[in-house]
Amino acid sequence: MNQLKTIRIIAWLAIAALGIWLFVKPPISPNGAQEAPVPIMDVKEPFLMVNQKGKPVTEAFVTGKPSMIFFGFTHCPAICPGAMADMGIWLEKLGKDASRINPVFVSVDPERDDVKRLSSFLKSYDKRITGLTGTPEQVAAITKAYGIYYKKMPPMNSENGEGSDYMVDHSASIYLYDKNRRLISTIDTLENRDIAFAKIKKLIGENQ
Repeated sequence: MNQLKTIRIIAWLAIAALGIWLFVKPPISPNGAQEAPVPIMDVKEPFLMVNQKGKPVTEAFVTGKPSMIFFGFTHCPAICPGAMADMGIWLEKLGKDASRINPVFVSVDPERDDVKRLSSFLKSYDKRITGLTGTPEQVAAITKAYGIYYKKMPPMNSENGEGSDYMVDHSASIYLYDKNRRLISTIDTLENRDIAFAKIKKLIGENQ
């Protein structure tokens, strides 16, 4: 009798453990791999920047329809150009649905990325991508609002730490926001591009 009771207790503990695991486990991606959950984040703060045409842009531009936003800099050797190229590929694949999402590049290098430099950089990529830049204070404000990390690194081959030949360390994901500026998901630089595209299509479908 005691043995049967022990077996029942073990069985119920196993079921309880399974239930807890199913509740807290990370979501499953389209290829069957587990993904880490993205923290829910609502961006409420306003911002003021200028686009690659020199026109003022506020938070109203990224409100009302979803956005995919990348924070980088135009002197970036690989990651930033790669992210812009990927955005262009996804916009092409979206076809007519491309008009239902805002593709945005935000510069975190206000010292070098003026309007002229930003415009020149983006000419190499899909024309539907909007570039944003601003003063150091404006860039600091928008990155704080979106929870983005960036840091100017010491110039290379410089003994006194001065010069324009520097890199900027920064958050390197593409961030997906819904029409209310709520962070929904991210796309990692090394993520499978088909999975990334599926995230974008899902974002658009949920924000009609």
